[in-house]
Amino acid sequence: MGSGIATALILSNYPVILKKVNEKFLQAGIGRVRANLQSRVKKEAMTIETDATSASVSASS
Repeated sequence: MGSGIATALILSNYPVILKKVNEKFLQAGIGRVRANLQSRVKKEAMTIETDATSASVSASS
């Protein structure tokens, strides 16, 4: 659920910090956010350059 919220914030140009209980869950969350963004690229809802917005994501376990 949190990955969808994180994706929406990223697309709205908000800096996002992902925080999870452990590294395994953190990496899974990052993977879901990336998959959400890549899905939008495939649907041509955004460009690969826009996908670089994911650089505004920080992660912490």
